[in-house]
Amino acid sequence: MAEIDALEGKSVFYFIKSFEPFRGKNLLIVGGGDSALDWALNFEDIAQNITLIHRRDKCARTKTPSTS
Repeated sequence: MAEIDALEGKSVFYFIKSFEPFRGKNLLIVGGGDSALDWALNFEDIAQNITLIHRRDKCARTKTPSTS
């Protein structure tokens, strides 16, 4: 997508410094590794809606990380 450079930092992000700008937003997370799933889970209590697009039909992770 040739126009993606113009969207970086506005609606396309490769990293973030704070979750707050995304509070209550609808998010689309695109990725091919387990990190896409990790990001979706991190935004679970922040975003209004999360759509995850993953390049495979399964993630490599076999179990959910424990929260102790």
